[in-house]
Amino acid sequence: MAPHTLLLLLALVTGTSCSHFAGGQMSYYPKGQDIYGNYQVDLHFKESFLGSCSLSNPWICSTGDCGVVASTQISAVSSGSEACQHEGIVQVNVTTNKPFEMSYGSCCWVNNVRTGSGPWNLVSHVDLGIRSDTRAPNRSPLTTILPVISLAKNCPATIKLLSHDMDGDRVRCRFGNNGDCGVCASHTQFHLDEETCELHYRGNAATGTHVFEIVVEDFPRKDIWLSYSDGTKTVKHPLPSTPSSSVTPISKVPLHFVIKVKPSLASCTAGLLLPLLVTPSPQYGDILNATVGKPLEIHIAAQAQPSITDIVATGPLGISHTFNIGSGKMITKWVPKERDVGDHFPVCFSAESRSGGNSYHSAMRCVIVRVVPKIGEMNVICTETTMTVEAERSLVHGLDQTSLNLLDPSCTVSSNNTHVFATVPLDACGTLAVGSSDNVTFRNELMKIEKAGAVITRTDDVELQFSCSFTKKGSVSTYFKALKLAMTFVEEGFGKFSFEFQFFHSQHYEINVDPSTYPIEVRLKEMIYMEIKSKSSLQNTVLFVESCKATPEDDPNHATFYSIIDNGCNMDKTLQVYPSQSNEFRFGMQAFKFIGMHTEVYMSCSVMLCLAGDPNTRCAQGCISQSHVVKRSVPGQTARHDIMQGPLRLKRSSDDEGLRVSSAPSVNFNLNFLAVTLLAAVALVCAVVVYKIKKSSVGYKQLPSSQI
Repeated sequence: MAPHTLLLLLALVTGTSCSHFAGGQMSYYPKGQDIYGNYQVDLHFKESFLGSCSLSNPWICSTGDCGVVASTQISAVSSGSEACQHEGIVQVNVTTNKPFEMSYGSCCWVNNVRTGSGPWNLVSHVDLGIRSDTRAPNRSPLTTILPVISLAKNCPATIKLLSHDMDGDRVRCRFGNNGDCGVCASHTQFHLDEETCELHYRGNAATGTHVFEIVVEDFPRKDIWLSYSDGTKTVKHPLPSTPSSSVTPISKVPLHFVIKVKPSLASCTAGLLLPLLVTPSPQYGDILNATVGKPLEIHIAAQAQPSITDIVATGPLGISHTFNIGSGKMITKWVPKERDVGDHFPVCFSAESRSGGNSYHSAMRCVIVRVVPKIGEMNVICTETTMTVEAERSLVHGLDQTSLNLLDPSCTVSSNNTHVFATVPLDACGTLAVGSSDNVTFRNELMKIEKAGAVITRTDDVELQFSCSFTKKGSVSTYFKALKLAMTFVEEGFGKFSFEFQFFHSQHYEINVDPSTYPIEVRLKEMIYMEIKSKSSLQNTVLFVESCKATPEDDPNHATFYSIIDNGCNMDKTLQVYPSQSNEFRFGMQAFKFIGMHTEVYMSCSVMLCLAGDPNTRCAQGCISQSHVVKRSVPGQTARHDIMQGPLRLKRSSDDEGLRVSSAPSVNFNLNFLAVTLLAAVALVCAVVVYKIKKSSVGYKQLPSSQI
């Protein structure tokens, strides 16, 4: 579309008094590409008027290809005793993601003390280029403000202008110039801190209305590239300490508003003549989660003498406010829609009191509302060898099997019009086994397939976890097959880490014993070679094996045991420790009589990770006496974790074996899979669903009695 072509953002145009304009703002939200390859973007704009609220003249496309309007919505979002404010949302389809500019100018500003009146001019620079740091379209800073802010002439104040950036960019607020302002007024009694976006009122400004034309801009915190659909790129630099005309922002949006300076008050103490926001009002900058289709309620309260006359708030389209006269309390409600998922929306509010016929406002607070998906139903059926997940497609943003995979992408997912399905083996498809002192939990995830070259939008992010938990107590089921699974844990400060416990054929540690051949048969005094290995996202960690013992069952707390290592000290005279890396512990010992005293024997070790070089950790202490062992947590080390492996069985003579031919087949079992100890009398706990940004409810199905 040519630059001179009008982009009619307002579906209706009605007349408005030429001197009632009190400000306007705009932000934009990229929405990815449609099936035709068009780039979709939602433009959110607000206008404020003194007196009644009415629609204004349209925005126009001033530079670049501004696209075609797909839909427009307009509604009032705030009102008070002196002004009102409405918001419009315009959904636009653009054939390219190259930058373009929108502008909106007319006459006239409300009469003010600096210029009397004059034209307004709002400019928005929209850049939908794909960022090299996020691999997603750039998003503008989010900002909004109340229709009018009222201050007492003699009371200094600080107005925190909202400048939230979803990309984490550095945001600058500056006074408009060179075409992005109308009256371009200066203010001697106000100081704008461009870095913090705080407007400081020094006091004693002229009584009346003051017009502010602020421009909000975002700059990357490091050099980034913006890539465009025509194959071109542009580099964006961080904002230097000394402003430079050669460093341009990624985007810019207007924040134009008015401040009314009212006659002086006898006291500037908040809570007396000036209103004061109190509990349960949210604090400035709070992040609130809102779920699609469910009302979000924000409770606001204030106090003043003699009373609070109103609470003024503004927020996204569809917001409503209920003020309880006499109580100084208000409830603001908003119900987000599916299109809002993944986006952030600002809400600002202030309390109002009256003195001498004039209204005065409390310090303005602003919060960010983060929209999360609607909670659908999810069922997980746990059996002794598989997890079957059935989830409503709303949980995965409507995606089907062609767009989803498990932790192992080679495993398939099925779907119909309403649900997605997957049956996942406990020992395949990337399933993780996560252990605790009492349970083992098997986890996997449904994730969105990222296609090469595709534009990434936050609304498409999917990470739906499901799990089955098993208690460690009970009898071993004969239906379990041998599983080779690492035990995975997550702890603050160490992230995700895992332990593997394996048997090997020799002290060279070249070939491990195939888990499918378990139980391992050994002769008396034959050497047994074992290896414990840790894997961690941190590079500077060391593995420490504090204790190892043999037990007749797969229970590390069994009352009958044979101690091999205790408090880091060797307890078996045949024990040999072999050279290994810091994340490995290789050791061997002779098969001992304890094995022959029981049908099967399991090896159980208590292990931990420590930060390398920290002398205060248990790892650094090595072998110590029982009296010096301290069980308290230390910042540089993980908790102790029990891992098990086995079983081992003493090899019988040929005659003895012949007598045992008719005995029941033994159970193949690898106790890295700690859950296996369970399932004759197993307690199954199904299923945990975890979104990146919220908790959710989960549906359950009872297992058939044949599976318990």
